[in-house]
Amino acid sequence: MNERGVMMERVALTISLILSVIVTFLNVNADDYVGATFMGIISLLLLIELIKSTKNKGDISV
Repeated sequence: MNERGVMMERVALTISLILSVIVTFLNVNADDYVGATFMGIISLLLLIELIKSTKNKGDISV
């Protein structure tokens, strides 16, 4: 994948991570702990993918 594609992938992962953390917070505030747990797991998986994407590129900037 070219450099632009890698950067777009990181942007998409970052936006998805931010949105899933927001939804997790909203679910906890609404006392929907099952939904919050599910979104927390999704957030963790997105964070792992973002870290893998960053390590594959060889730099630490996101």
